[in-house]
Amino acid sequence: MYYTSVRASDPDHGEVRLARPAGDDWSTWRKGPVIISTAGEPHLQALRDPNVFWDGDCWRMLVGAGYADGRAAILCYRSTDQEHWTAEGPLLESEPPESYGARNMVWECPQLVRVGHRHVLLISVLADGVGGDALAAVGAYRAGRMKVDSWSQITHGPGHYAPTTFLDADEQPSVLFWIRGVGDADAGWSGALSIPYRLTLVDGRVALSPHPVLAAARPDPRRTAGFSWRPAGAGRHRLRLGPDDDGSAADLVRDGNTLTITTAGRTITVPVDGDRVDVLMDGCVLEIATGGAVVGLPRSAVPPLAALSADVTPWWG
Repeated sequence: MYYTSVRASDPDHGEVRLARPAGDDWSTWRKGPVIISTAGEPHLQALRDPNVFWDGDCWRMLVGAGYADGRAAILCYRSTDQEHWTAEGPLLESEPPESYGARNMVWECPQLVRVGHRHVLLISVLADGVGGDALAAVGAYRAGRMKVDSWSQITHGPGHYAPTTFLDADEQPSVLFWIRGVGDADAGWSGALSIPYRLTLVDGRVALSPHPVLAAARPDPRRTAGFSWRPAGAGRHRLRLGPDDDGSAADLVRDGNTLTITTAGRTITVPVDGDRVDVLMDGCVLEIATGGAVVGLPRSAVPPLAALSADVTPWWG
């Protein structure tokens, strides 16, 4: 395993470290050497989140970083034995932080995946110490460098962050997100993982759709509802998010290629790609997928919906 090792007194100055399992069940492990560090690199103010992959004739590692001048970067390293790594410079660097309305930035959680004949780099943006949104860059990767043709924002709102890519059973690129801001302190848990999404490209931009495997799910209807909403270019749909008497709800308003979500005094506007909006209410999590982006919001863990309107198609019978 490659992981980010930090000191509690200085969590930003991470180091990439090796670890190996002490047994076949991976329940314990042995810490190995530090292989990448900010020590002796005064221009680096943050380093974290290794992503390792085989790249034809060598191993490459992408690591999120922040520079002393406030800019963010994804750094690239090369190895032939998985233990000794050589710096190859930045895969990508950000514009000055003030162009993002920030003073200091870090690009976290880099994920590079091939989608069709293109490459997609997913990053999460930390601005002035606060995690914001996940971005997708579409372009061409070769030998530790990437030429980007387009960027898009794939997460909106306070929930989804830190995407992790994987290939599913059909070897199709897919992604999961960490969902912030949900939990139950009394039950001893905090945070959640999203449903899986398939990654595709539509007109050169990243598209996300709920994974087909969900169609075979049989969730508890007392706490979970999933459906696709297909307004004809424009429309409004109201989701009840709490008990009948507390009035909490989310209003979804589609106007052309824009969806506006209003709930609890918060308004989020996201682009819509395609003819449908996918909605999942599961326990205290609300997920909304609009084709090119996903939104995650907390909700009360109550029965989802008593009835659905005519322009809504349930995911499960």
